[in-house]
This record gives sequence, C-alpha cells and structure tokens, in this order.
Amino acid sequence: MKNIILFYPDNDAGDPWVPWSYMVLGVVLKRAGFNPIIIDQRVQENWKELLNKHIGNTLWIGFSMMIGTTINNSLKVAEYIRKQNKDIPLVYGGPWPTISQKLTLSHPNV
Repeated sequence: MKNIILFYPDNDAGDPWVPWSYMVLGVVLKRAGFNPIIIDQRVQENWKELLNKHIGNTLWIGFSMMIGTTINNSLKVAEYIRKQNKDIPLVYGGPWPTISQKLTLSHPNV
C-alpha cells in the first residue's frame, strides 16, 4: 500500500483537539486502498523522524491551513520536506488556500 501523509501543523492554540477532518479523510483513503498516516505536529515532537520514516513510500503529503500560525508552520514543514524529497507532491487545503489561492500558490514551497 502507498502512504499518504496528512500533516497537521502546529497552531499555537493551546490544548489540541482531535483532528476530525484528518480522521474522516483517513478512513476514505484507507477504503480506497491507501495507507493514511496522520502526523500531528501539535502533539508529536518526533514529527521529523516520522516524516523521514515514511516519505520514501509516500504518494503525497497533505496540509490543512487555517488563518494564523498554521500557515507559517506548514510552510516551514514544507521547506523541510523539500530538502528530503523535492519531487513529492504537497497538497494544501483548508480555509486559507480556499480564500487565498494566488498568495498560497506564490510561495516557493507550494
């Protein structure tokens, strides 16, 4: 099975809540024959280790970006990913890319 990493960036919002949208998407991906891997930067301090472990067999990495610190944190993680594998597709969704497509796409790590 091919991995699809769903990366939840830190949002500096205090106590984290359950990433329900990632869990729902994970079920859909699993039913479609993929191996979804959720990495939650808010609670997994070893997120770089987890990325490195799975990136070699990953089709794409998805981010959900909300207005606020998730934008900056997502782009920092994307920069790290590009240093590990410059060709892996990065998929951006969520409120920020939805309302600000041109600005999102103008960043070099998108």
